[in-house]
Amino acid sequence: MAIDTKNHSFDKKSVLVTVVAFSDDLTVHSCLQSLLNQSYDDTKYDVQFSVLINNPDKISREKLENDFS
Repeated sequence: MAIDTKNHSFDKKSVLVTVVAFSDDLTVHSCLQSLLNQSYDDTKYDVQFSVLINNPDKISREKLENDFS
């Protein structure tokens, strides 16, 4: 789910939201769903999300990728 920032050009209207995930699948899922439910229509920014999994024993990368393609 991480964005390859080395090969991605950011203009001054881009926003990258990084979620550091320590807890479990349910908590991360709820956090991401809450962020996605926000209205970004009124902004001129390109909003992108990145998840850093800091507890791979309790958080499934595959499940997050399936739920948030």
